[in-house]
Amino acid sequence: MGARGSTAWVPRAPLVCALMVLLALLSGLGCAANTADDAEGPLWSDPGVVRLSPTRAGVVVQIHNRTGTVRPVGNFALAGDDWDALRFVDDSLPRTIPAYDSVLVELALSPATFRLEPGVYRSGQASLTFSSDSFAYATPIEFVGTEADRPRLGTVVAAALGLAGLALAFGLGPLRTGPSPARGSNRSDGARGLGFAIAAAFASALLLAATIPIGLGLCRGRLLDLVGPRELEQCRESLGGVELLALPGTPGIWWWLVALALFTATITIVKARIPGAAPTDPAPALALAALRLLGFALLLAALVCGLAPASASPTDLVLAQAKFVELAGLEVPRWGIVAQPLGFALGFALLVQSLPTKSTPAAHAVVATLERLNALLWASLLVTLYLGGPTIPALTERPVPLLAHAPELAVELLSFIAKAAAVLYLATRLQTQGQDPSQDQSQRVSSLARWIIPLALLNLATILIWRLI
Repeated sequence: MGARGSTAWVPRAPLVCALMVLLALLSGLGCAANTADDAEGPLWSDPGVVRLSPTRAGVVVQIHNRTGTVRPVGNFALAGDDWDALRFVDDSLPRTIPAYDSVLVELALSPATFRLEPGVYRSGQASLTFSSDSFAYATPIEFVGTEADRPRLGTVVAAALGLAGLALAFGLGPLRTGPSPARGSNRSDGARGLGFAIAAAFASALLLAATIPIGLGLCRGRLLDLVGPRELEQCRESLGGVELLALPGTPGIWWWLVALALFTATITIVKARIPGAAPTDPAPALALAALRLLGFALLLAALVCGLAPASASPTDLVLAQAKFVELAGLEVPRWGIVAQPLGFALGFALLVQSLPTKSTPAAHAVVATLERLNALLWASLLVTLYLGGPTIPALTERPVPLLAHAPELAVELLSFIAKAAAVLYLATRLQTQGQDPSQDQSQRVSSLARWIIPLALLNLATILIWRLI
């Protein structure tokens, strides 16, 4: 196979279809949002719906002016059934809002007003009202009591069904087209063991994919409205929304190491069990997988230490890269590739090493699918760690949102897909141009042990010393 064969596995038709659908969604909802702007007036508030809870008793409402003229603002008041539970922290309320700028209004709430018994709170509602020119605005305020914290079984069932459907799509399809893995007297035991290994491989891959954020957060009921960073923050705290992860309750970033180790181990087992899918000696394959995992663990530890996210959540790691830093007099995104360029280069080298080579024997259909999925997951992890995940510079942390919530979600997903596709394409091209046809797995193991792992250790040591100084 030439260069054409080595890059044929990159999904083209599904990617083009996804881009077309998302662009259509973006254009349609973007036009709807622009039409609504004229009727709603020149101001909008972030959060558009304020949600408080017993552990979140204060909020800062940011009122934006989306026009190029100075706007007066006044007649601030608290209304609704539970307005007396709220107060303005600073009574010197703003009178005007500069062009394309914003002002802040800080509110505080007394949770004791909503307490029914120790540890039990009722829900409540109020609103913040203000006016500007001939427009009147009302920002709903909701207190989320403890009765709203019950788990939603429907959501859990829907997620389980979705994961089961993905397992069928990725697993059963290749199983039907591939040759029978075991024939002869021990067919039953061999088929059962191989089937278990294949199921474990796809399950661990799905668990890993389910913890990769493809957006900064979903605010339920606000898809056609402007949603800013403040509202996204409360949505990520499960106040009227969720993080865009299928499994947000996992141990966070470090879960990647567990899921990736399981996936890598089961791929190796599957390849060893299917005749013709792997070399005769499995030792180099095991060593190569172990070195990749070691290198990824070192890079992940260095990046977390350097970026210092607010928590171990993958979303917080992405948010740590959404900010800007000054570099050589220029404001640049604080992406991992900017903070740790050596780490990105080493991670990219690990991705290239994870791609199948020309010398790889003709693989079973299941093995080919697992290898494609492996490369896609490595690329997605690199995008999350070093390229800001779904974030877009100057759009994610913007003073005035340019898009409504649904088009912004579509743009973030497009951004993630485009970054992952670019990383995969560059890795495949680099492997095609720089690969030695005579290189076997033992030589790849030697290359990793001689260069990449020591440099990853040096990268981690440098970051630790920098943090301690």
